[in-house]
Amino acid sequence: MNALLWKDYRVNRLVLLTGLVLLLAPLVAFCTLNAVSQWRYGQPIFPWPAALSFASVLSLLLSCITLTLLGGAAFACERCDRSAEFLAGLPATRPQIIASKVVIAVGTGLVIWAVDLLVFFVIVPYSGEMGPETVENFANFRTKMLPMLAAMSFSMFGAAWFGSSFLPSHNIAAGLAFGFPVLVFGILRAVEFVLEQREFAVDWLPTVLAVLGLAGFLGGILIYARRVEP
Repeated sequence: MNALLWKDYRVNRLVLLTGLVLLLAPLVAFCTLNAVSQWRYGQPIFPWPAALSFASVLSLLLSCITLTLLGGAAFACERCDRSAEFLAGLPATRPQIIASKVVIAVGTGLVIWAVDLLVFFVIVPYSGEMGPETVENFANFRTKMLPMLAAMSFSMFGAAWFGSSFLPSHNIAAGLAFGFPVLVFGILRAVEFVLEQREFAVDWLPTVLAVLGLAGFLGGILIYARRVEP
């Protein structure tokens, strides 16, 4: 199992490095701008709670790219470089191979969300006085934006993971997944128009994306487990 984990790390290390940059870049950028401004002019450009909260939200939004690339590369990457045939000849079982890929992909997502939620819910409240606008944005994020970001991120990952289980290229799997939330939102908007119910698409989008993301994730595992070809 350790050999499989190390192999999947090597396959995805460029994506993981990209994910690390996308995770830290917004936080580092806003903190640097505020620190330099406070050092030179005696006050930050943005209030610290607002800067840190916006940086963590932006980091979560960028994490959708990382998770989509990981999902797309899960199975199709090895099929594309022909290493899947070599892997199929090893004594590793399909469940072990799948478990290794799940640990790398899902583990990365959990780390990203843990860091950003730690910043938002632990560091932001103690970083300075929160004005009325920051308090309102904080509440909106917790009740509206957080579920939407989580559902969108998981749906893109699930769509890419599902496509990777049978498509010939990880680029195709990831590329199709980037447009998946837009497609779902368009369908919900059409249903909203037919039913003549305002806010139907917005209210149901997180739930539908989460369900479809889970279906894509489980469907990808099932397809790969039953697939005769590597």
